[in-house]
Amino acid sequence: MLGSLGDMGAFSFQLNKNITAGEGGAVTTNDEELYRRAVAYHDVAAYYRKPEYIPPLPGLNFRMSELTAAVLVEQLRKLDVIVGRMRRVKRIVRSAVEECGLEPRKLCDEEGDTGVAVIFYAKTPEKAKLLAKALSAEGVPADVLYSPDRKYDGHVWVNWEVLIGEHIVVRGDQGKRTLDLLCRAVQVNVSPAMSEEDAELIARALRKVTARLT
Repeated sequence: MLGSLGDMGAFSFQLNKNITAGEGGAVTTNDEELYRRAVAYHDVAAYYRKPEYIPPLPGLNFRMSELTAAVLVEQLRKLDVIVGRMRRVKRIVRSAVEECGLEPRKLCDEEGDTGVAVIFYAKTPEKAKLLAKALSAEGVPADVLYSPDRKYDGHVWVNWEVLIGEHIVVRGDQGKRTLDLLCRAVQVNVSPAMSEEDAELIARALRKVTARLT
């Protein structure tokens, strides 16, 4: 199922994620073989382990330092507080989005959303870029989700040349609705460090910008 953990789940702890230790990540699985392979891959192929433990395979060094792990232990203890704060900020900003007549992104699990971002749609890609630029000028962390001229953006499938191994050509109506939504989507990032006062400032900037541009 799309969006579920699947056979393995991956979590990032870099600076702009729900919880952070500056960098690093975690992998979850209930498959013993996948677990062993992941452990070996991230720990120089685990060359020192007995051959019968796992077949030889290439490996790299992705081991997390003990200092980073210690920071994450404390972050996990504060997870409910951090997520609660982001959700309060998100509610204020989302309310302003609706007040300004903008179309908020539909969430399939409103209660489960951690509030890491507020996304809304402009009527056209051009207006989305103008809104994002104007919000950024007001000090709001905002940007469009996708623009065809950003070939470096690996978040969108049309730029996955490295994974697929060849240049990707969009044919006909392939992915038309998806790309339209992404081009019109403006994302306002919500940081765990934001307060409700920060949210009110973002809401004020939204009202100012939309009054001028919509």
